[in-house]
Order: sequence, then C-alpha cells, then structure tokens
Amino acid sequence: MRVGNLFPCLRGSDLQKDAQPVDKKLPLVSIIEDAAGITSEKPAIKELEIQENQQTCPERGGLWLQFAAAISASFAVMACGGYLGWTSPALPHLQGPNSEFPVTVYQGSWIASLYTLGGIIGSLLSPLLINRLGRKFSLLAFAIPQLAGWGLIIAARSYVILYVARFVAGIAHGGIYNVAVIYFAEIADKDIRGAFGTLLKMCTNLGGLFVTTAGAYLPYDKLNLVSLLLPLVFVSTFIFMPESPYFFLIQNREDRATRSLMQLRRLKRPESVKKDIDAMRDAYSLEADVSMITWLPIAALIVYEIMVALGIGTIPYVILGEIFPTNVKGPAVAAGIIIGSIFAFVVGLGFQALNKVAGIHSTFWFFSGCCAAGTLWVYIITPETKGKTLEEIQAIFNPPRERQARSQDGVA
Repeated sequence: MRVGNLFPCLRGSDLQKDAQPVDKKLPLVSIIEDAAGITSEKPAIKELEIQENQQTCPERGGLWLQFAAAISASFAVMACGGYLGWTSPALPHLQGPNSEFPVTVYQGSWIASLYTLGGIIGSLLSPLLINRLGRKFSLLAFAIPQLAGWGLIIAARSYVILYVARFVAGIAHGGIYNVAVIYFAEIADKDIRGAFGTLLKMCTNLGGLFVTTAGAYLPYDKLNLVSLLLPLVFVSTFIFMPESPYFFLIQNREDRATRSLMQLRRLKRPESVKKDIDAMRDAYSLEADVSMITWLPIAALIVYEIMVALGIGTIPYVILGEIFPTNVKGPAVAAGIIIGSIFAFVVGLGFQALNKVAGIHSTFWFFSGCCAAGTLWVYIITPETKGKTLEEIQAIFNPPRERQARSQDGVA
C-alpha cells in the first residue's frame, strides 16, 4: 500500500522536496519521532510551561514543624515553671522533722529568692549568646545549668548546696525566657504567632502544676527525680529542631536562611520564600529612627518582669508553705497552685480574644487595674511573716484564745 493512500495530507506538493516544513506535527508523527528518539521542541516547551505554572501557582506547605519546634522548646519553659513551683512542696519538707538536713524559715526564703537573682544574671547573659550561638543553641546552652540545678538539688546534703542549685537554675530561667520569646516569634507564621506568644506563660504554669502535683503524691527525693524529666525531654527533642532564619540573616548566610525557612514551612522551592527572605533582610538592614517614647513600653515591660521575679512570681510560693497548718498543708498548697494555674490558663487563653475585642491598649489597662487591685487586697489581708517561726505564723491565723475555746467546746 502506498504512503499517499495512508496519509492523504502528504499527497501532492507536500511530498515535494521544496515543500516548506510543517510547524504543527500530527499526533501520529509525533509518536513516531518520540519512539525513534528524534529531537523535538516539545520537551523544551513543556518545561517552559511547567516553570510558568510554578511561578503562577504558589507552593503549598505545612505548619506542623513550627508547632513541633514550639512544643519542644516549651518543655524548657515548663522546666522553669517546675523550678518556680518546686518550693511549695519542697520547703515544708526541708523545714520539717523528716528532712535530712535542717532548713530554717530564713534559709528557706533564700532558697526561694536566689532563683530569681540567678534569673537576672541569665537575662544579662542571653544577649551575648543569642547572636553568636543562635537561638537554637542558646536554648540548648541554657539547658545545661537547668540540668545542673536539678542534679545539685538531688545531691544536696546542706542548704548551701541548695543555694547554689537554685542560683544556677535561675541563670537558666532568665536565659531560656529571653531566648524562647525571640525563637517563638521568629519561627512562627503570622497567623499563628499570637498563639505561640501565649505558650510562654501557659507552659510556665503547666510546669509549676506538674511539679506541685507530683510533690503532693511523691516523697522529696522522687519529686526531684521526676522534675528532672522536663529538661531531659527538651534536650532530647529540641536538638532536632531547625534554627531561626533570622539568625542566619544576621550572619549574612542567606542560603542557610532560605533553607531554614523552607524547612519550617515544609516547602521545596527557594522561590517560594524569596519574597519573605528579602523582606527579612531589608527589615534587618534598615536602621530605624527610634525615639525616646518608643523605649517607654520596653522599659515598662522590663521593670514589670523584674518586679514579677522579685515579688508576685516567687513570694506566694513561700507564703503557701508558711500560712497553712501542718495537717492540711499538702492539700492546701496543692489547691492554691491549682487555682492559680487555672486562672493563669484562662488569662493566657483569653488574652488574644480580649485584644481582638477591646484592643491592646485597653487590655493592658485592664490588667494594670487588676494588678493595682491585687496589690491593695494583698496589703489588707496578708500578714507579715518575716522573722516569725511557723508556730508564730499559725498563732496569727488561729490565736491561742480561739484554739482554747474550740478545744473546750470539743470537750463539752
């Protein structure tokens, strides 16, 4: 059979030698060329179309690694909360008859307070490390004194070792808080950054609740061992988490910053994050004109954090160990910590909602009013326990005449 009969379109002038090439090939001819390995322009065209589609169609990633990194780092924050809550079950034991070494009320106050003093040192150290080691390895570096603190507490056979342990652990507290705030903000997408911001306080309270609850059911030595689990979980998981892309930009390592952001967002194409990397670089290189009034909120927040560390953040734990009678001290302290943790959870959960409804300024004014009212309330109802024994403190809440009258009523 002749070719012309098979392909009528090739008859006549189409078969002449001087015929012009046909740009658009028939499907069957294309198949024959592809099978024979004949070079065609179609793969190049297809590749160009794919590239155009990639540019027009944004790549879809995921946020799960950002959540994983935040949760992993939160274990270090929970360990800080555990240190804050440790004094509530530990000090009554150390000041009681079953302690392996005697601890007075005055020494117990130092054991609680030295932790916050160490926190100040850690806050001063963190700026020296964060832009040298990076956010990730700064957090891991501050986990070393956190682990050392629990090791010293477990091995302590005198109150002096507890002094050292609490101070060393406080250094970790100050450093971890400062670095974690920056790490959470820099790894999170804008849609979830607010949620990550509430993790700090919520995890602190969860850590305090964990240690306090463990102290209500476990003896002193086992309490310390269980508390050691929190920083161990942090170190064993966070070592696998990514570094902040901002740190690499500070180090002029844009390629690493790109890979870090791609990893956090679970993307495969560098062009998917190029716009964000450029914005990060421009923001970092831009020298902002910071006026004096801009520093006022920052200074206020710093003063607030210092006052919290020296006051409401630690003193209530000391008071909880002092004001309750021995026969109800365990359940009463646990109840106090649980109530405080519930309120802290509600505040942390509702902070963003209140911001959305009332605005950030109204939110801060509301909580400042709560602080003022709380200060007045504590001044009115809380007795001074400085320089008093536990028996003298109990006499304030339960005077001898009342105890005698009650005992007489019981006899009658």
